[in-house]
Amino acid sequence: MCNYFTKLALLLLVLPHRTLQYCTTAQAPFPKVVGGVTESTYIYQVDYNQATEYLVGVGESYEQELRGDALGASTKPIVLAYTSEASSYAWGKVFGSFGVGSAFTGVKINRAGTRLVIATFSTLRYLIVMDITNGDVLSAT
Repeated sequence: MCNYFTKLALLLLVLPHRTLQYCTTAQAPFPKVVGGVTESTYIYQVDYNQATEYLVGVGESYEQELRGDALGASTKPIVLAYTSEASSYAWGKVFGSFGVGSAFTGVKINRAGTRLVIATFSTLRYLIVMDITNGDVLSAT
């Protein structure tokens, strides 16, 4: 009987060590959900800079509330930037000057993490250089 209780005690001591593993429930700062409830938003490419911890995504949105216009279900190109410094949204821009049906499909952050280049993929190719901290357009071709 003593042997039975010894085995049971050892089993109860070993069992928690095998089954109780640390499992984090903390929310990672990236990615964040972008969009609205009435229409679709598509992110076609993202880039991340480890030095400045910026995450930038480009795409298009049909969502009026996200775009801030009253054009209905038409698409506009968007660019969004997040920083892990505050673990949140830094800035975003909707470009309406390219016309309806345009989208950004490429983004690249420079090595220094200070600027980004975004590109359209359509008959007319646009390349736009922006400041990564505030989204100011520095040049466009």
